[in-house]
Amino acid sequence: MQLANLNFFWILLLPALLLALSLVLESIKRNRLRAFIDSNLLNNVLRGPSPSSYAPTLRASLSLLIGLLLALSVLRPQWGFSWVKGVKSGVDIIVAVDVSQSMLSNDLKPNRLELARREIVDLMSVLRGDRIGLVAFAGTAFIETPLTLDYNTFRMFIDEIDPSLIPIQGTNIEAAISKSTEAFGDVESATGKAKRDRALILITDGEDFEGNFSQAAKTAKENDIKIYIIGVGTTTGGPIPTDRGLKRDKSGNVIITKLNEDALKNLAKETGAVYVSSISSSSDTNLIYNLGIKKDLKDRKLEEENSKKWNEYFQLPLLLALILLILQRTLELGVLSNLRGRSKSESNATNRSPNNKDPLKIQALGIAALLLIPFLAEQARAETQSALKKAYDAFGAGEFETAASHFDRAIEERADSLSYLGKGSSHYRMGDFKEASTAFLEAAKLTNDAGQQANALYNAGNALTQLGEYQEAIKVYEEALKVKGGGEG
Repeated sequence: MQLANLNFFWILLLPALLLALSLVLESIKRNRLRAFIDSNLLNNVLRGPSPSSYAPTLRASLSLLIGLLLALSVLRPQWGFSWVKGVKSGVDIIVAVDVSQSMLSNDLKPNRLELARREIVDLMSVLRGDRIGLVAFAGTAFIETPLTLDYNTFRMFIDEIDPSLIPIQGTNIEAAISKSTEAFGDVESATGKAKRDRALILITDGEDFEGNFSQAAKTAKENDIKIYIIGVGTTTGGPIPTDRGLKRDKSGNVIITKLNEDALKNLAKETGAVYVSSISSSSDTNLIYNLGIKKDLKDRKLEEENSKKWNEYFQLPLLLALILLILQRTLELGVLSNLRGRSKSESNATNRSPNNKDPLKIQALGIAALLLIPFLAEQARAETQSALKKAYDAFGAGEFETAASHFDRAIEERADSLSYLGKGSSHYRMGDFKEASTAFLEAAKLTNDAGQQANALYNAGNALTQLGEYQEAIKVYEEALKVKGGGEG
């Protein structure tokens, strides 16, 4: 079971607060009248002369229960779901990430591995119907995440890639390519679906090459796998930080790890791959995706169960609330009082009273307003989702200005972290790094998810770097690292 409108959870407090307020007001009224009216007559004055007035405790209990049931209906309880099949088209992409210790070097801020993570997250922001998988490699390789359309699950595994995953150090390109080819093949045979064009993105610093990558690349080519290589690091290099300080060789000298760009270029040439040298931004994978993968490979349709449709049960608490409301109004408006012999003169006197107010109308208006909340919320959510869909579609088509406009509309309807992330990404692609940094920083403020907040801060740091505001960028990167590390300095 789940509650669809969990963001309205506070509404459960309203019935109790309103009941408490009414009791306080009644107590104040009673204390004021006690000074002028005999205590034996006080209850009759407050309740009115009609014998139909039922026990205050029962009245309060019914009101509270009705309010809670109405609040529960607003929260839209759901349980049980069915899978909704959707037809998606795209290619299969495996990202193979070097997790050797040299990837911890901070010659690129915050470090090579963090930049690699940002490259992957940036790639995910433009995927549309493409399956994606993750392979981690160092001295050997293994499949971290098989090919999937579940981007949210895949996103969680990105944060897990770390040098501690593989104790065997090195940069075994052969193992990375072989394991990635295996990952493509496993899904192919398991699903029995039509073959889709496939791309392998290698992210590595190229240091300490191992293995016969020529044979592995040949195997990949035979399986129609297009290889793209992203070199991470600088040719000047940097030290490798460890828990005990900087990593040193046997002679006690600080080890300087450098991007082995020549070897990566030779690998690209030998395997027919595309090579891109990474910079301190996360736009490389976006460039490879839009100008490489989408240009060189063909989308294929794939039918897959990719979304859940939950069964709605808000009608049940709503029906119970209406039944209790009818019972309450029956007790208050005289059905029982007629059975108990209420006099006609009392009724006429009550109706002629200028101070008489119809409580049924007042309560009905209140209930109507309460019941409108879920429908207004659903309408607002639908409008926001429509704007977001248009924004993502425009973004995927490379129409970044249009995407930014739709993200702005989504923010007007409901300002959340994802909308600001989309806005920032759109402005980043347009080269408007000032607006991008502002949007990314706002996205970081609007989420409690540490991973998402760190990603937003990294993006903001990248945008500030592009603006040349290096000191501000360093502060943002440091804040991102604190968030990532759970607030540690």
